[in-house]
Amino acid sequence: MSSPTPSVRPPSRSLPPPAPAVPRAPASLRAYSGDTEDDAPTHLYAPASVPPPRTQPRTERPFSPAFQPTPAFSDAGRGTGAGKFLAAGVALAVVGFAIWYVFFGRTGALTVTVAGSGGQPVENIQILVDGAQVCDKSPCQMPGLSSGVHLLRVSAKGYQETADQAVSIGAGEQATSNITLSPAGMGTGVRVSALGSGLKLYVDGQEVGELPETVKNLTPGDHDIRVAGSDRYETYEEHLKLDDGEMRSIGPLKLRVLKGLATFKAGPGADGAHVLLDGRLVPELPATIEVPAGKQLTLLASKTGYETYRRMVNFDDGVAEKTFEITMVESTTETDTAAPPAEERPHSSASTKPTKSAAKTASTQSTTETSAKQGKAVLNMNSIPVSNVILNGRPLGPTPKIGVRVDPGPQTVVFVHPELGRKVMSATVNAGETKTFMARLQ
Repeated sequence: MSSPTPSVRPPSRSLPPPAPAVPRAPASLRAYSGDTEDDAPTHLYAPASVPPPRTQPRTERPFSPAFQPTPAFSDAGRGTGAGKFLAAGVALAVVGFAIWYVFFGRTGALTVTVAGSGGQPVENIQILVDGAQVCDKSPCQMPGLSSGVHLLRVSAKGYQETADQAVSIGAGEQATSNITLSPAGMGTGVRVSALGSGLKLYVDGQEVGELPETVKNLTPGDHDIRVAGSDRYETYEEHLKLDDGEMRSIGPLKLRVLKGLATFKAGPGADGAHVLLDGRLVPELPATIEVPAGKQLTLLASKTGYETYRRMVNFDDGVAEKTFEITMVESTTETDTAAPPAEERPHSSASTKPTKSAAKTASTQSTTETSAKQGKAVLNMNSIPVSNVILNGRPLGPTPKIGVRVDPGPQTVVFVHPELGRKVMSATVNAGETKTFMARLQ
């Protein structure tokens, strides 16, 4: 018989004291909540010292490809503060771009600089764009011009106003226009002319060219002017001071002739004529003779059946080289025949010549007496510079014309110069009267 199995008692442990009985909820409350007497919660009226029941830990949701995080700008995030802030920033950027495009995207800028000749600064400037003044100084900066073509005009006191210039401005473009103004009139300079040929102008020691000359765009201030030619003329010098925009006219200058050069040639009717220069025979035409300065010589030409040709030869008018054409006119009376000269000698500087005053007096008396007897008048015609003479429609050749006998009555003299034009003079002369026609062509 088997021994009875001893009972094994577990180790004794102290058990916690039983919890106090929880008061049951009133039946009315249990009925209201739907609980029965057996399953009514026992914690509704648990003492405050009883800790709340422990919650189960949250089970982590496993990752699945079908699961996607919610985008920041999805409909789920629209109500958040970050979404509103970003939306507002985008809106401000759009508005700013629109404002820039309206005010700057369709406009350009223009810068205008203004200066005088040589880069000199200009004051009292008026810069006009499309007819409206926009600046009064240089440089002028004009931002915000509409894109397209604009008309630019610049003016200043003492300067020539520019014509309208078309300037094209592109959207967002910075255009530049550099304007150089010219002085009003012809600018600062000199205009020099002189009688005679071969004369040259020098300004501040620099050769400019043969006269007449006009020099423009000189700087205001002091300048030295010199006119010189061959050794036949005395040099002319002048120091002058020019104001801004001043154009000074000098001349026509009459330089003193140091050595004159006279050329004599035969004109109509003068072939075979007997020619004397201050009483000395000129053997053959054409002839070129150097005449000392400051002297006045008498040229006489005689020929049977022709009136005596007489004229004065001098260089007091500042022309060092002259050509004298001898023109003979047929005599209208039998008594108007040239008398043989009292003295005939070849032209030579060493030859003895009659007294000039005596020869001149005798010649004048002879012409006056002859004219008075024949009922004629005497005309003397001369011009500065030398020109061709037309007397009553008849060409007489270059000036001077001395001792030309005409019938009394109205006389018309025309002086013709190839560059300076014509000058007409008229007068009425009586028998035995001597009339002088003197013209200055300019």
